[in-house]
Amino acid sequence: MAVAWAAGLCVDPLTRLGRLAEAEAVAEVTAAREPPDGWIHTLLFRQARGALRVAQHRPDDALADLTAAAAGWREMGVTNPAVASWRTAAVAAHRALGQHDEAVALAAEQLELARQGGTQVALGISRRVHGTAAVRPGELAEAVGLLEATPARYELALALAESVRRELIAAGARPRRAALTGPDALTAGERRVATLAAEGASNRQIAEHLFITQATVETHLRHAFRKLGITSRTDLGLGLADHGR
Repeated sequence: MAVAWAAGLCVDPLTRLGRLAEAEAVAEVTAAREPPDGWIHTLLFRQARGALRVAQHRPDDALADLTAAAAGWREMGVTNPAVASWRTAAVAAHRALGQHDEAVALAAEQLELARQGGTQVALGISRRVHGTAAVRPGELAEAVGLLEATPARYELALALAESVRRELIAAGARPRRAALTGPDALTAGERRVATLAAEGASNRQIAEHLFITQATVETHLRHAFRKLGITSRTDLGLGLADHGR
């Protein structure tokens, strides 16, 4: 339980910082210890891993974790989105899968719970999530106003970014959407590792060159293979070459 507790507190900030390989390494070690069901420690870990899966463009895996967390919170009778925050990542996962109605319904549910008893940060997050899912620019502006008065700078940045994106769209611009597959979906770390592997470097050589562990190299390659739709190192060159087409 102690490992699950620490992992939940560690995976979340690593994910927010974009250090996904490190977050995945923590998640893998924690899962191997099989944290027990029915404890807050495990629920917090599953929430954090679910958000990590969203960041890794693995929405189906994300929903598996987040649904399990939701069931656990319901059994405990915990509804406050400041604690049971699984809906935020679940909304993003549904949107990634093109499940608009499910995303909006969950976002509305979270917003109502935040209105009933959440913190100002939780309410700001909920307004941002609902405003994004339901395409309500006015609600995004409200989210910015709420979060500006709190220390939640990361959440404020997300609300500002989405608000600006909506304003650009309203002005006729067409901002690029984040790619879920293909070369554009690779993180900077995944691209560096994949490029070296495509050039013939071994995992050990890549690890030494980039000053990372071989486990991190393996994680980056696994994610790169999935995003590029390939199963072999010999296909990396062609997969990465698609970037320029």
